Amino acid sequence: MRKQKNSYSDRWRTIAGASQSIQVLEALKKRRPLASLGFLEKYDGRWDLRGFVFPSATVTPVSEFDHHVVSRVEGMAELRKTVLQDVDFSHAVLSDSVWEYCVWQNVRCCEAEVKNVRFRVCNLTDVDFQNSDLRDCRFADNRGKNASRLERVTFAHSDLRRSAHGIETYHECDFSYANLADVSFEGASFIRCKFAGLMESVSFFLHSRLTITGFFPWLNANPEKISSRFENVDFTKAILMGVDFRGVDLSSCRFPCDEDHLVIYNQNRVFLEARDIIEATWEGEDRRIALSLVTKGHLVHAKKHQPIDVMNKQLEIEILGKDFGEKYFTLLSKINAAMLG
Repeated sequence: MRKQKNSYSDRWRTIAGASQSIQVLEALKKRRPLASLGFLEKYDGRWDLRGFVFPSATVTPVSEFDHHVVSRVEGMAELRKTVLQDVDFSHAVLSDSVWEYCVWQNVRCCEAEVKNVRFRVCNLTDVDFQNSDLRDCRFADNRGKNASRLERVTFAHSDLRRSAHGIETYHECDFSYANLADVSFEGASFIRCKFAGLMESVSFFLHSRLTITGFFPWLNANPEKISSRFENVDFTKAILMGVDFRGVDLSSCRFPCDEDHLVIYNQNRVFLEARDIIEATWEGEDRRIALSLVTKGHLVHAKKHQPIDVMNKQLEIEILGKDFGEKYFTLLSKINAAMLG
């Protein structure tokens, strides 16, 4: 892939290409139509910016205070209220760029470097990020109650590790086989989205912890009053390994139907009964560990009003050991099945 990416970016490294690159960037910054440049061609119905390279940021230390270094970041491309329509950014390097109040429509951005890009209250529609590197990308930046909205955006096979999220909304987006290891989606909302493949240590919260506050308090968003929504989200082809749902309503979501996943449909009742059975019938270290798992992991305030939760048998065995993990998982499965009738 690296050789192919270099071949696309080579045309922007020539003398003529470097001059055209500056003109393209100026047109985007000043919100001028790309058609007005006169030298761009279309590829598959989109303006051909394959391999385009945005300027990278430079970090310069300027002072040190109490063992902390204060640095100045400069040189990155900052675009505001730009409408990016019918563009092909495949194999491009967009890293470190900042997009504020921008619109992306019908944009192909496959196998691209999109690391550390900030989307501040942007609308992305029909955008394809397949196989792209989106590590450290920020979708979290809101302005008051206004946040980014992503509709029909494909993240399939992309790398989203260390990406930051807040109160943005994903509508009909595809996260199939994306690398989401240790990603916290905070209070983001998901409407008719799809997840597939391994989801390891991924978190979803009812309220975001990362809302941006400004100078005027009355314009700020109160995260406790902005709740995430999960509507018809498809997890049927996902492997949920340590996925943590905190307070979210999963009643319309679909989950894997196999022996490794346990979908608990009334988790408060299930874990209250499990606690009573463990207290009455289990002994020794098994009893102590099981009660700790139930009371500290599930009967907590964050999950009090969350009726549905999901557990993975293989994860329980991996963490707790085969004998204890199977014993604990079997108990919960039996209680859950009995309550479902």
